[in-house]
Amino acid sequence: MDELKKYVDEVGALSSTPSFDIASARKAILLTNEFFFATDSSLGTTRGIDRDEAYFSEFHKYWESHYKEIIGASISIPQCTKVAEALHKVYQATSGKAFRQVNDMCGLSKQDFCRVRLLTANQDFRGSRNNGDIIDVFNSNRGLFDLDAIIRNPAAFVSAINGSRLSQTDKRVEYAQRIAQFIKDCGTNDPFQVIDYFGRDLLKFKEALIGYQGAGYGNKKADMLIRDFVVLGVWENCINFDQINVASDVNTIKVALRTGILQTEIPLVSSFLDQFCYQYGYIDSMSASAWRKVWEIWQEKYPEEKVESPSLLDFLIYDSVGRQLCKSGALKELSCVKGHTFFASRKKKCPTCGAETVVVRSYLPCDIPQGKDFVHSTALYESGLFVPNIDECPFKAVCDEYSKKYLDAPKSISIYGQTGWTSSYAIKGKGGGGMMG
Repeated sequence: MDELKKYVDEVGALSSTPSFDIASARKAILLTNEFFFATDSSLGTTRGIDRDEAYFSEFHKYWESHYKEIIGASISIPQCTKVAEALHKVYQATSGKAFRQVNDMCGLSKQDFCRVRLLTANQDFRGSRNNGDIIDVFNSNRGLFDLDAIIRNPAAFVSAINGSRLSQTDKRVEYAQRIAQFIKDCGTNDPFQVIDYFGRDLLKFKEALIGYQGAGYGNKKADMLIRDFVVLGVWENCINFDQINVASDVNTIKVALRTGILQTEIPLVSSFLDQFCYQYGYIDSMSASAWRKVWEIWQEKYPEEKVESPSLLDFLIYDSVGRQLCKSGALKELSCVKGHTFFASRKKKCPTCGAETVVVRSYLPCDIPQGKDFVHSTALYESGLFVPNIDECPFKAVCDEYSKKYLDAPKSISIYGQTGWTSSYAIKGKGGGGMMG
């Protein structure tokens, strides 16, 4: 821990002087900036995604070696057991239907849906178009989804699916070209037949897809893709579906932290400290493992409730709970100038007198009795899956007892890209540098 100790000692020495004046303040800020945000050649290099890169700072070098022991993530078996019981109740209340929710094929054949999803699921980031919109593009011009055409001109493909209007176009173009090449490298021009190249082994397919450099598939997108293909019957008679995890993302991680199935020694650090994304990758992996443990406990205790893979928990955890019921600030207490107060999911005029309002306070729907009305307005409630229908989040009792509903998931700054770490170096002694928004 030499790097951190040296910094702490130097800053600590400044505070022990008789008077902490502006000169001391300058020195403290200089030391802090250089330790956290400046590099020089003496720091050496570390491994990026596919090549060596200079360390971002002295702190980066320290963080790389010690992030796991600092964060101290662990999986709580008692909490996993409580969440497994909650999922058992969901299964009973929905006759298992809550664990069969996936993307809609929108009338496409299995072959066509496979082509569209495999070529575009990697584009699903930063405000991308929804699945139905992309299927509309496919139906209007199927030639756009020809593999050779995409490889020759990936930018045209990205533009056609409206990706060029979104962020990180350079990544989107690379992803389009590389996933088309991946399919061809599997010995076919038909994405539907790719699984045959891997002996219909879903785990082997996933590992190859993730490992194909530049294709834009990580664990999350690969897990979601495979889940959809299996549940919708696109790929049948496959093996190792039970090895596919909950598609870990900020929502599934958030619910893992708030229910306590995943616990850490300190609240997770800001992405500005998580240089080269070590924390994010660690927590992402631990969250997937925690949800797998929940699934294992549930299936061992209730083997008659056939949920063949942890990935089938994903839609309930990610969308129904994470995005709808467990959204911080989703329910707002509003007040107008005449003193009328009411609760709503968004800021609007007073329903009593029509006056403008201000937000007095924001809540999770599970924090207050008025949250029941919010729950009744969600897509989960309106789906009618639950009999009787729900009045609260399925995990409310677990979270209330654990009492850490304020915890949030980590965010991540990319290693590469226009706003990534490797585009934001500052050289020690030169000043400036950093990220631009």
